Amino acid sequence: MSKRSYDQILVEQETEIGCMEMQISDSDSNSESEDKNETNDGCSYISHLHGWWEVDLENMQSAPPPFNFNIDPKLNIEMDEKATPVLVSETNNFANQQIVKEGSYTKNKVWEELTDKEVKIFIGLLLLQDVVSLPRQEWYWSKRESIQVPIFSKIMTRDRFRNIMKYWHFGDNICPRMYEVIEYVRAKCSQVLTPKSSIGIDETMHLFKDRLGWKQYVPMKRSHYGMKSYSLFESETGYIWNFFFYLGKNTAFSEEFKNFSRSTKIVLQLMTHLLDKGYCLTLDSSFSSPLLADYFVTRSTDVFGTINPNKKDLPTDLEKRKLLKGEVMAFQRGKTTKFRRGKDCLKPTLLFDYNNAMGSLDRSSTISENELGEEPSAKQPKKYFKANTKNTKRSFLEFKMDIIEGLLEDNREAKRQ
Repeated sequence: MSKRSYDQILVEQETEIGCMEMQISDSDSNSESEDKNETNDGCSYISHLHGWWEVDLENMQSAPPPFNFNIDPKLNIEMDEKATPVLVSETNNFANQQIVKEGSYTKNKVWEELTDKEVKIFIGLLLLQDVVSLPRQEWYWSKRESIQVPIFSKIMTRDRFRNIMKYWHFGDNICPRMYEVIEYVRAKCSQVLTPKSSIGIDETMHLFKDRLGWKQYVPMKRSHYGMKSYSLFESETGYIWNFFFYLGKNTAFSEEFKNFSRSTKIVLQLMTHLLDKGYCLTLDSSFSSPLLADYFVTRSTDVFGTINPNKKDLPTDLEKRKLLKGEVMAFQRGKTTKFRRGKDCLKPTLLFDYNNAMGSLDRSSTISENELGEEPSAKQPKKYFKANTKNTKRSFLEFKMDIIEGLLEDNREAKRQ
């Protein structure tokens, strides 16, 4: 951690700030008990290496240097054709099954096989519907001059588009419908970008009210019911580099972290491929604990963030001592430091770094917490796919248009049906 100076600033909140090397807890209602019950099996070798001592703020020594960041951040976009054949195969299979099942009642007596080029055109038209917004989908094929969008009718008929949408499928009905697609997207997110040194972790609730064994209820979230996911993002851009959905007891964690608490496993699972590389992780109070901070020091990873005062293994004087207005109290244990301050005080510039790093969290959460319909639907996987094609960050509009035009132009020779 680099040397931190102190700037004069008015701090109006009365919460406690923890500036630590790395920490975590679960944001569920039982997170506190889980943290207290964490055994020494996984952390005994780091939990009591050294005790806390109070820092003399009048004669502060230089802070320990940060770990050496030895990664070259870069963008690496390589297109592949792994996803398209899966979508083509599963959609064709599902369409043929449904036509046989519906029998004489079906409107589509014969299904014309979907092709790779049509899939790309279909996705391109979906993306274009976000850029050129009309109240009704059928209006994109309207002949009215006031709302006409000629490219839709030129490249694909309305009926063909509707049929593809009707039978759009991601997987067979035996395996989880979205698993392959989600894993493909997750792997691609990690391959496309090598993040810069500052990263963070966030929890997101995805609205879902249908039947689901691992559905969560979190009253403090905007979406009270839904699927919970955890993501690791680059602080500067908010780019989500890694993520996974929390499946309760069925969540698969690496065997390497089996002796840690569940909340600690979440952070370590996301950080698996970024350990020992000098990254600096930013956490809020939902993901903080001294034990995890100590562990990351052993893995050449810096961390800072806020922490709840009821966490295990904090300094004993932290809650007992009453601070007057303008006072600051700090404790250190090796590379781990804990601050507490009064209402108006000198604020470490480290906290400015924390606020700047967590600012990207709002940007990534805005995109992640997509606004799906309140009512449950059998087409929920399809709704998630369509929601993910809507990018509300308009600064990427030109980039999106390049993708759309590439999908449509490169595949225009496909047969118009």
